[in-house]
Amino acid sequence: MAEFTSYWSHRLHHRLPSLWWLHALHHGSERLYWLNNFRIHPLNHAINYVLGFAPLLLIGTPPDVVLGYLALTYPVLMLQHANLPLRSGWLNYVFSTNEVHRWHHADNPKDGDRNFGRALVLWDMAFGTYRYRAEGNDPVAVGLYQPTSYPAKASFARQVWSMFLPGCCRAAF
Repeated sequence: MAEFTSYWSHRLHHRLPSLWWLHALHHGSERLYWLNNFRIHPLNHAINYVLGFAPLLLIGTPPDVVLGYLALTYPVLMLQHANLPLRSGWLNYVFSTNEVHRWHHADNPKDGDRNFGRALVLWDMAFGTYRYRAEGNDPVAVGLYQPTSYPAKASFARQVWSMFLPGCCRAAF
């Protein structure tokens, strides 16, 4: 359930201009590295966690189950942005590994509007947004789709604050 709601939250962040503005901070880097996990707008982070985990809590999922899910998925999340030549083989068809997730950060929508899954690729496969190639598995470049009005070259604080400035949230993709 957490993967399902996280998938749709992430996909909506790529479709709706105001949500994309929040999410663009994460995509603004032109190089993938493990710190990308922490390069996220606080509101984007809050929305993702409320939509991802509130349903679990509302149906009474035991805390141990939620903690088990987090223990399983956080290593995947930490590695999916790693700028390492990891080759995961068959795991690329289960988890959103760095080989799979780098397509999500491609700087063009044809390649980048894919692989929305948080840690698993199940829902990407089910909804036709999964992309992975065993050979030639690197997008040409990563970063924001061009042209964009998002201030990707500004400081982290300025990018966070930009959400609240006039002119924000124009179709930035």
